[in-house]
Amino acid sequence: TSRANACEPPGGFALAFDGPEHSVTAAANSALRIAGDLTLEAWVRVEELGAIQALITMGGPGESAADNAMFQWRILANGGIEIIHEFGSGVNQTLTFVSPFPTVGQLEIKWIHLALIRNATARTYKLVVDDLTSIAAQSYPTNPDGGQDGFLHIGTDVDGGSDFDGWIDDVRIWNIARAPADVVATRFTRLNGNEPGLVANWHFDEGSGGVSTDLVAGIPVTIDNA
Repeated sequence: TSRANACEPPGGFALAFDGPEHSVTAAANSALRIAGDLTLEAWVRVEELGAIQALITMGGPGESAADNAMFQWRILANGGIEIIHEFGSGVNQTLTFVSPFPTVGQLEIKWIHLALIRNATARTYKLVVDDLTSIAAQSYPTNPDGGQDGFLHIGTDVDGGSDFDGWIDDVRIWNIARAPADVVATRFTRLNGNEPGLVANWHFDEGSGGVSTDLVAGIPVTIDNA
């Protein structure tokens, strides 16, 4: 069965998270400290809702400007999608989108593709879910700044929530605001690593070991128990 027909991410492996002892991190990296246009993409399979769960964060745990979150992407207890970024000395900009997770009485466990697009000129975020290309943008007043000491965290919470419970795969970070139609068209495609605006792409297809290396610039993430 093809991955496209099965609505699953490309590749043979994914990261599994099921507790606070799991972490995936990359050290401070200027390429990942994106304060302007941004697109985050990931395939996710949520096993359980009921707590705030981390998806992808670039930032630190402190309230200094150097720890500011360039992006903090989380799933809320009710399944809503939250995006936070910070400016000044830890001043939050927070937006929330309605839950994209299918439920019929209880959570339906399945893979879905999520993309979050920030247009820094228009100062908007847009959420794209699977093949939905028309999702209303939400506005914010101030772009992020600072963040020089921030680390990248995948599935690992740094700010009072919980770690991710489920599976994450094919994480992509871009320094452009991708068109939703382009996100939808390439969600099943293995990227080459030379696509314009692509900063990092982790396939997580190693199958074992404690490091996964990104396709674009070789940025390593350290994997602990995921």
